[in-house]
Amino acid sequence: MKIFLQNYNEFDTIGVLDTSNGIFCEIKKKEKENILIKGFYSLLGSYRVLFFENEGGLFIQINGKRYLVESETRVEHKRGFCSNKFILWNQIEKYRQTIKYPINKLDPPIEDSFTMSEEEDFDFGLFLCNVLSDDPRLNRLKKQWSSGTFED
Repeated sequence: MKIFLQNYNEFDTIGVLDTSNGIFCEIKKKEKENILIKGFYSLLGSYRVLFFENEGGLFIQINGKRYLVESETRVEHKRGFCSNKFILWNQIEKYRQTIKYPINKLDPPIEDSFTMSEEEDFDFGLFLCNVLSDDPRLNRLKKQWSSGTFED
């Protein structure tokens, strides 16, 4: 089955994921094209990270390796001087993924140029951590992606 994911950084680019074999490709979105978006994706450094809903479950896929997001899944975001870390782990399933990636440098700084934006709008790792740590927000995204309806 093929699902469509929105590029987190570019509105006119979408990803196509074949869930049966994990093959992923990008395409340009046509104007006014109606596509049911089932998640987001972006690069964190050299890692391609996908966050999506499929058949009732939420998943994170990192460079082709897929992880089911469940109640035991934990995430952490750490800001360093020159880089960020996104950490995903599950003690029951016995996995841990750490991604170190460069900090997005905004010029001018966000507080000077955007009145309605937040830091997570420019940092996919921080966005993932915030969403996965907030059950109401996570459930709202899951509902939107599974039903194709969007709430403000």
